Amino acid sequence: MTTASAAPPPTRQRLLDAALELFADRGFADTTVGDLEAEAGLSPRAGGLYKHFASKEAVLREALERFVSGAERVTGTAFELMPLGDIRAELTLIARAGVAYFSANGKFIRIMQQERARFPDLVKEMYERAVAPAYALGAAWLQRQMESGFFPRADAQALAIVVMSPFVTYQIDQETFGRPTADVGPERFIAAWVDAMVACARGAVQGDS
Repeated sequence: MTTASAAPPPTRQRLLDAALELFADRGFADTTVGDLEAEAGLSPRAGGLYKHFASKEAVLREALERFVSGAERVTGTAFELMPLGDIRAELTLIARAGVAYFSANGKFIRIMQQERARFPDLVKEMYERAVAPAYALGAAWLQRQMESGFFPRADAQALAIVVMSPFVTYQIDQETFGRPTADVGPERFIAAWVDAMVACARGAVQGDS
């Protein structure tokens, strides 16, 4: 009995994936429409891209929409499942969601860093629609933990940056160096982050008692 091979992704998806790969590696200006078409398995310079996108910029805009919708989906799912009644379980859920999301979107983040001078409006929109709301949800969760006594009273907005930024840094390091820093894989990173969060909170609470 043979198993049918999986169908290839739709052409629009292949073009988007090709754009993320090439824009991240070569830069936006040095990637031609023909390059994108060839990378996506289409005949280069035959007009295939324009059947799905108006321009190279439109492909990048689509990548932003995917980044934003992914952020809304991941943060919404993670925080809607709470409270779980177990702080370690909640921290683990947050960590897994963060690692998975930034792993899936590392190339787009890299592109926005490289192209921020060329596309300031896209960078601004990325911040306003995805980054700021995610940190706001994190701050709200931390505020609830402070009110429950798990974390000592502090600036929840500032603490959210301290708590959530490591996920961005972890992925940027992988994009930059092509490997996890110190070869620490995702599971080790998640476990260490959760342990550190629990230990810091417990230490602070004990210090206040």
